[in-house]
Amino acid sequence: MGIGVVLLLGLLPDLSFAAAFKAQYYTVCPTCDLHPVRGCSLKDNTAPFNLTARRQFAKKHDNLVFGYMQDMAAFSAAVLSVQQLKLGIQGAVGEIGVHHGLFFFALAAAARPCEPLIVIDVFADQQKNIDSSGKGNYNTFRGHAQRFGLTTKIVQQGRNLVGGSAGGPPGTIVTFASASTEVTPSALCAASGHSGVRLFSIDGGHTPEVVYHDLTLLNCVLLDGGLLFMDDYTHSYWAGVQDGVGRFFHLHPNHRLVPVAVVANKLIITTESHHRVYREALITEFRRIGARHVGIHEMKQRLFGWPIVVWDHAPSPDQKTLTERWATLLTTAEHDKARRAKGNTTTRKLATPPQSSWSWLG
Repeated sequence: MGIGVVLLLGLLPDLSFAAAFKAQYYTVCPTCDLHPVRGCSLKDNTAPFNLTARRQFAKKHDNLVFGYMQDMAAFSAAVLSVQQLKLGIQGAVGEIGVHHGLFFFALAAAARPCEPLIVIDVFADQQKNIDSSGKGNYNTFRGHAQRFGLTTKIVQQGRNLVGGSAGGPPGTIVTFASASTEVTPSALCAASGHSGVRLFSIDGGHTPEVVYHDLTLLNCVLLDGGLLFMDDYTHSYWAGVQDGVGRFFHLHPNHRLVPVAVVANKLIITTESHHRVYREALITEFRRIGARHVGIHEMKQRLFGWPIVVWDHAPSPDQKTLTERWATLLTTAEHDKARRAKGNTTTRKLATPPQSSWSWLG
């Protein structure tokens, strides 16, 4: 009897947490009618964020954009982006919590010109940044975007739609100048051009509540085989990130997301269907550049029951080798060869099929 009471009391915080989210946030995942992505070719230097700019970013990003990013994280995104294109997966690329754009541009450099680009950040409205995790500046971000041949278009400010739901021509960054908790799945679906999300970073609020929210938001529009990069997962100062991620995996009843790797302070998440192919791709590429770690080749590390690849800080691969391989992944025909292998087909299945009466928390 005593043990039962203790166990029940231990569950109370989780139950109240779930109840709070059911009351505060949307409980229905709306339908996102998916449209295919077309014209997705990277040709010479004609596209936004062209080949020259991509290679320059890989080699000199520290001098181009201020921010906090380990190259292994950006390298991993490029590796996995190639795998997605080999599988015919194309969709929106973006980030919550963009700051000045360093990791966002690393993701954008791995995107095809036709793929929608999306960012969500409170920017100047810092009163919504309740834990002071980052301090984005819209003008600085826009200036960096222009350097790479990209433009920005604000479609939402706070909770108010201001510029239409979708972006413009290729290279347009659909921008939500809002807290992520003010962005709905329907708005995110529209911003993606109804393509769904294939590659997205989560680096917004670091409280358990906001982390949980951001995962549920993206879970709604993530394609089967899509990838999420959760920032600061191993950072001791931001314990709320691990807390929120753990609550999501244990409390959310309707998701198909699984961890695949912990690399350079980021937790990489995908869908069950693509866990193995992405894990193997990371192992192959890490060995190729000389990044050795027990978690890579013994495969004994597990998280939430799933085997994961682990790399964090040491031993580091040779920087020149890493940079050259990263630049190669971004700029050679490797991406387009992958695309042509599947033609223009795309994976049009969401990670969690929307239901008109689907509730995140039961």
